[in-house]
Amino acid sequence: MRTIEVCLYKFDELSEEAKENALSNITIDNYFWYQEAHETVKKFHDVFGTRDGYNSWLDIRTEHIDSDILELSGFRLQKYIWNNFGDKLFKGKYFSLWSKKDVSYKHYKDGFPVLKCRYSKVIKQNCCVLTGVCYDDDLLKPICDFLKIRDFSRNSTDYKDLLEDCVHSLRKSLESEDEYNETDAAKIDYIEANYYEFDEDGNIA
Repeated sequence: MRTIEVCLYKFDELSEEAKENALSNITIDNYFWYQEAHETVKKFHDVFGTRDGYNSWLDIRTEHIDSDILELSGFRLQKYIWNNFGDKLFKGKYFSLWSKKDVSYKHYKDGFPVLKCRYSKVIKQNCCVLTGVCYDDDLLKPICDFLKIRDFSRNSTDYKDLLEDCVHSLRKSLESEDEYNETDAAKIDYIEANYYEFDEDGNIA
């Protein structure tokens, strides 16, 4: 039996040639992010009554929705969205306080201080309101932007267009993320986040 000692290096300790080799061998897996995005789309379907596209969940179908609704535009569409989905798009701001009603702040339960979740009835927010992840905002951005419009003289967007714009917005965000994950900067962040170490040639140990 023999013992071989190998020197391991952090990425910033490698030679330039070894760094290039290390980066060429790094692939950032986007499966987890796409799973989160898919969950966001599912929730979107639940709220707005849309369905997955025939070829991809990053497309949507609206043919089953009443045509009179799909053709709504302008202030009528704004009113329709506020009346039917306002409580889903805007929720009371979350904050947490010690629960004086249940257990005093001096007490702990299962090793943790007892907190009570509270939501403001006055301050509303629309950050990550579907599933709690950033893809909610990417998907809902066209609708949120539409609700801010006050002059529709140059805007002819109808409900069908708006729903399709939402999915396009999410798709564009995911594509941008994929492009960024191919850059050296993203790969270096990924290496540091996972505490990878390398041999002197830049191969992952």
